[in-house]
Amino acid sequence: MTTSDQLSGEARLKQREQRIWAIKGSLFVVGMVTGGIVGYLVADSGFSADARWPASLAVGLVVTYLAAIGIGSWLLRELCDEVERQLQYKATTTAGLFYIIAYPVWFVLWKGGLLPEPSHWQLFLGFYAALLASYLFYRYR
Repeated sequence: MTTSDQLSGEARLKQREQRIWAIKGSLFVVGMVTGGIVGYLVADSGFSADARWPASLAVGLVVTYLAAIGIGSWLLRELCDEVERQLQYKATTTAGLFYIIAYPVWFVLWKGGLLPEPSHWQLFLGFYAALLASYLFYRYR
């Protein structure tokens, strides 16, 4: 087998992209498995706000989530070039700004009786929508 020093630039790029997709695919599978477990264990009670999940499930999900974020970030960090890293910094900053603005505004308007109570899942999805939109904007502008 040849070393990366003996490979052409195109071959090294293809290897890098394959590693990135393997890592992202693995993280996707972990997410699908944990989502399936949650669906299986709590489907009877639904996802209502007053439904309680087993403590072991909650702890397992937190450990899995933090491990996936930590390990995935660590593995992907080595594969990203400086341009990609800057795109990710900008997108993360924009998504953070969304949350910093959206939550306090929604909370204050809720306290004033103008909006319903802030929804955690809507804020979470809004954060990721802002992350995706800003990443795509900075990537393809």
